[in-house]
Amino acid sequence: MTDEERETGTGHPEPLRATELVTSQAISDTGALPGLVVLDADNVVLHWSRQVEELYGWTAEQAVGCSIFDLPLRITDRELAATLKARSAALQEWEGAITVRRSDGTSLEVWARIIPIADGDGKAVVSISQLAPTLESRRAKRIGGILESVSDAFFALDAQWRFIYVNREAERIIGRNRRELIGRSIWDEVPEPVGLLVRGQLERATDTDTAVEFEALHPTLGIWLEIRVYPSADGVAVSLRDVSLRRAAQSAANSAQTRLAFLARVTSVLDASLDYERAIRQLAELCVPYLGDNCLVDIVDTALGIRQVAVTATNPDTVAVMEELRQRYTATNERPNPAQRVINSGRGELFVHMGDSIWQAIAQDAEHLRLLRAVGVTSGVTAPLSARGRVYGAISVGSIESGRVFGPTDLAFLEELGRRAGLAIDNARLYSQLASTNRKLQELLLPPDLPPIEGVTTAARYLAAGDNEVGGDFYDLFVAIDGTWVALVGDVQGKGATAAGMTGLARHTLRAVALHERAPAAVLSDLNRALMASDHADSFLTLAYLRLQPSGHGIATRMALGGHPPPFIVRANGSVEQVGRPGPLLGVFDEVACPEVMCHLGPADAIVLYTDGVTERRSGHQFLGEDGLATLLAGYGAAPADEIAEAVREAVENFDSTPPRDDMAVLVLRVDD
Repeated sequence: MTDEERETGTGHPEPLRATELVTSQAISDTGALPGLVVLDADNVVLHWSRQVEELYGWTAEQAVGCSIFDLPLRITDRELAATLKARSAALQEWEGAITVRRSDGTSLEVWARIIPIADGDGKAVVSISQLAPTLESRRAKRIGGILESVSDAFFALDAQWRFIYVNREAERIIGRNRRELIGRSIWDEVPEPVGLLVRGQLERATDTDTAVEFEALHPTLGIWLEIRVYPSADGVAVSLRDVSLRRAAQSAANSAQTRLAFLARVTSVLDASLDYERAIRQLAELCVPYLGDNCLVDIVDTALGIRQVAVTATNPDTVAVMEELRQRYTATNERPNPAQRVINSGRGELFVHMGDSIWQAIAQDAEHLRLLRAVGVTSGVTAPLSARGRVYGAISVGSIESGRVFGPTDLAFLEELGRRAGLAIDNARLYSQLASTNRKLQELLLPPDLPPIEGVTTAARYLAAGDNEVGGDFYDLFVAIDGTWVALVGDVQGKGATAAGMTGLARHTLRAVALHERAPAAVLSDLNRALMASDHADSFLTLAYLRLQPSGHGIATRMALGGHPPPFIVRANGSVEQVGRPGPLLGVFDEVACPEVMCHLGPADAIVLYTDGVTERRSGHQFLGEDGLATLLAGYGAAPADEIAEAVREAVENFDSTPPRDDMAVLVLRVDD
């Protein structure tokens, strides 16, 4: 074409170059089009816009100069690709949705408009492709961006179990790159152990069309995964969350709760009995198999040194070997065993792995070493039994058949167990000391022996309540200055030191007043004034006071009661009568006037004085009562005094299976036949 023809516009135009076409159509990389690809007649990429790079991940450097159909970014539908080639060659425009493969291996649906450009001869020179994500693709891209940013693993499978999406965290969990997974079956790509575990759940979700949630341990990473499967018509979506920390926390919480329950049970056992050796043996039985396969408890015996009081194990054969060790060998300072070292130091010891060197250091001879090896402890822990700054022994727990390996947490727990056991031992020791002190004090408040009375036999019984306190019940029998005898039974309100002090005051006052005062009523009046003037003004007592005048025909009795239950006379013929008139309590009123009563005891007659601990003995809502006591005594006419006293004691003790809640004192005087 000449210059003139160009100027006048006549003649045939020359073929336009692609870059001139782009320029003439004002198409540039400024973003005028969502995405622009320019191909020559052979479908070779001439231009690849920045928007296309951002959308699909392939750079212009990778794309320009390559056939569009050879690029990894290819149309996934081969039939459609052939159609587009044919339409481009026929200069036919095409517009529609196509699915292409991105650089990360994922698929993306785009809306494409393909415009073929012909030369002057009507042959295709270039084609312009305008590309933009479809609405669904844009939504999927946004969702994909979200899924890439979350900490959970996520992947999706189509109806043939092929991967169609895998996020970064899923790549880590599965252990494969997404490029290697997309389009391939999960059963071919996932490690076999995981596949076997997950397959049933995936199939269950699709078969029931119901979401499935379960937890599984990853076989190689060693982490616990919470796996959720969501089925749909097109396949399934699967999310995986690492819940190892949550499971560890839950496991720790469960373990702590279980151990607290165990400690509560141990405490209950230790508190249930003041026989601490029996409680310690029960403790050892509780520890096996909860804490270990065997358990030993050694205590410090002031007379015998370190003494083993509990031996238990899950295997009876092991128990037999441990018993032989206990009987044949005791710890020595030259070769101390763990229990002895812990008792000496007061600090627990942890043996994560117990090798033969430990047994060799302990063994006293070859046979000792053989037996230690036969027990076969592989890991162990020993803690002191301590309380209030004192070590009372040691508890040892070992692992044998279970293969358990102990750690610092186990030592800390056993030390807490040891503190509770040590406290139980210390409490039992203190209780024993207190009981001994109270027994001695109680003995001082009662006559050591009843003095002999010519023509009369006597007997007494004292039964303390089971609360380890000094009681307020007392009795006495002594000769007055005029040769008559005084017999009395009293009951001080309360227990403990206050009751003991008031009992002592009453006994000594009564003995002193009886030296110059014959009348029982006058004696009780003097005692009342002494009580009111004492430091025990807030306490009171009851008293049965008898002055006895033996004669050849029996005993003349003169009595006064200060708020006390009337005595019973048991006649030789078995008849029973209650004698005496009630009087006021002593230590309550400034002045008291207690009525006196006279009675006579003939041969083989007996008089029974008692405290309300006898008649108020109860079983449920039923009391022994005065009627019950009278019925009992009716069967002991002419019986010896000691037999009557013992019958009353047995009746009180056997009336109920529980220990008496109140003290009891009984004094029996019987005229000889």
